[in-house]
Amino acid sequence: MDHQLLQDHGEISPFYLSLCASSTIPSTMDTSLPPASYRYIATYATGYSAPPVSMPVAVDPMATLLTRSCITLTFGRLQTQAYLSNLLGTSPQSIASMGVSFGSGSNAGAYLVVRGATACIVDYDAAWIRGAGSLVPQTLWRPASDLDKVRLVDDAALKLPIWFDVIAGGVGISVADAVDGNRSELCDKDRQVSMNNRATTTIRILTQGKQGHKQIHVRDDTSAKAPITRERLLRQVGLAVEKIYTTLNLFSGPNDRHSLLILGIVHVSAGCWQPLLFQVAPSRAPWYAQHDTQTFPLPAYSA
Repeated sequence: MDHQLLQDHGEISPFYLSLCASSTIPSTMDTSLPPASYRYIATYATGYSAPPVSMPVAVDPMATLLTRSCITLTFGRLQTQAYLSNLLGTSPQSIASMGVSFGSGSNAGAYLVVRGATACIVDYDAAWIRGAGSLVPQTLWRPASDLDKVRLVDDAALKLPIWFDVIAGGVGISVADAVDGNRSELCDKDRQVSMNNRATTTIRILTQGKQGHKQIHVRDDTSAKAPITRERLLRQVGLAVEKIYTTLNLFSGPNDRHSLLILGIVHVSAGCWQPLLFQVAPSRAPWYAQHDTQTFPLPAYSA
């Protein structure tokens, strides 16, 4: 089906592009990530200026949702408002009235929105990503025609984002671990995931002026064709991301599959999900070695 891209909100971040440039880092480098925890998150900050992780009561969760969340830092503020409006079935101006709040306990780092009598996770704060680096900026996919947009987006029952959070805390599992079977740290890995009762769905990536997609199976191989588990879904998404990145020549070296994290996937149309991706910075980068919060220009993320 034909599709079109919404306009980006600026140029791609120079810092992000520097991460995608050819690298001379040897393939033997250690790409393992430390576990995420309160101490970890306070020490290894993401590559942009951010308020403390321990959110003070005075901080407006709606304001931070639209400035420093994973979805906002991927698609930009305006596209995120459009996405949340479709997801929650309300106007962008009414999202704040739905009771956006910060998660705590097992939901620490999450942004919650009340739907009916249930508080649902709609996003994660970027400070809870398991690594220092940069969100991969993308364009939100939309069908080409207005009629298809109404049918596949506006009138579709979009599912909540699926997050790949880990037992130690935080979100994000590398493409390499997702594909190679190192998925034991995934929370609720054996829980089944229903994706609108579909047998297949499409994973799409739209970044750096390039686009790619791959169909994945979202039911198991048994005669019952039950929904797949979170662990198998993570592997399917990992395979799709690896295939798309390889086809589009977005990998710059053999270690990229270890440093590219899959944070989760967002349902952007009836049969399409987009992965939220995070590029971990090389450990030799000066700001990473200092273990503090630095400010980098992110024009692609401005509203």
